[in-house]
Amino acid sequence: MHTTVKLIKVDDNQMITRDTYADFFHDFQMGVLLSLKEGGFLTQMQYRNAQEALKEQRRAIVRTKLEGGTAS
Repeated sequence: MHTTVKLIKVDDNQMITRDTYADFFHDFQMGVLLSLKEGGFLTQMQYRNAQEALKEQRRAIVRTKLEGGTAS
């Protein structure tokens, strides 16, 4: 199954970073990982390891925000 996406419009163009859009950034990365796994480019173990690394990255970002700093 293939999906094609086409950009048709840009509103309020902003840089997406771990600091400004942490949830979107995380979800995007998870989507890429899942696509790689489903495409046969990652084994289940590689996917789980990468998924855990992203979870830890997200926890570090949340900790940094709670401390008042930046994560990038």
